[in-house]
Amino acid sequence: MRILVVEDGREKISRIIQIFSDLKITNFCIETDTKQAIKVAKSVKFDLLITDIVLNGERRGYEMLLELGKRNIRIPTIVYSVTPLSKESLKALEEANWPIEAQVMDSAVLKQMIQQRL
Repeated sequence: MRILVVEDGREKISRIIQIFSDLKITNFCIETDTKQAIKVAKSVKFDLLITDIVLNGERRGYEMLLELGKRNIRIPTIVYSVTPLSKESLKALEEANWPIEAQVMDSAVLKQMIQQRL
């Protein structure tokens, strides 16, 4: 499984890397800004995307998902954020047929979600 992570918080990145290590996942890419994440997603096929919602830079996490959708790139997504998606954001993603699998705030739940996909 190839995973794209879009996260700019060092602590959360460390937790995600620990989860990957625990699950023996080695095929992943971590991007800290949405612009670079979009470039990578255009050139590499990913099986799962894990993203934060509140990111520094020109786009928020859900805006990045909408931009990818406009480019016909859809990756099953786990939103890993203490900030849940707003009703408006969820509606926009649903209208774009974006494959949101879950919204999680806890790293233990994230680990379970990833483990179920292995």
